[in-house]
Amino acid sequence: MECFICTERNPEPIHLGCACRSDSGFAHVDCVAKFRRASPMMGRRCPTCAQNMTGRMLHHLNAYFTGEGELVCHIQALAEQLIAHNIPIVRRPILDQTCLRVPFPNGPHPALSVAACKPCDGTQEHFFRAMLVDANDRVVISSGTTFVTTDIPALLAYIQSNLGSTPGSESLA
Repeated sequence: MECFICTERNPEPIHLGCACRSDSGFAHVDCVAKFRRASPMMGRRCPTCAQNMTGRMLHHLNAYFTGEGELVCHIQALAEQLIAHNIPIVRRPILDQTCLRVPFPNGPHPALSVAACKPCDGTQEHFFRAMLVDANDRVVISSGTTFVTTDIPALLAYIQSNLGSTPGSESLA
């Protein structure tokens, strides 16, 4: 499928939750958000069929316009890359929709939580922070390493290196 606004296929667009079928009902959250800003009268309606948007698109748009949207988009892009690399994930938010969980079946800790974060120092670049968590999602070890959201390959390598860890040899410190 391709985004009916920008016509790009990557990242994969999501359905607007309206009556449209085929590519005309799929778009990127960022593209729809920009379109809504340019056409405020559009509201929550699909520009093609005029039905209200529902489901995932409406959820992502609500997050986007409450200030968390970019973080949700970053974590969604990471999730798609992890799935593409056959790394299992659990979409069980620990804090909110800006987290995901990577189970470590053979590791000393049950999982790695990856959160998309906003900087506190006034810089504009968002980043990912990785944390080892226990079965109750309590942080066991918080990584001092952060990854800018544009460097997903480095984070993928980091996660893959931890998937193969054995007790006492985890690389998170």
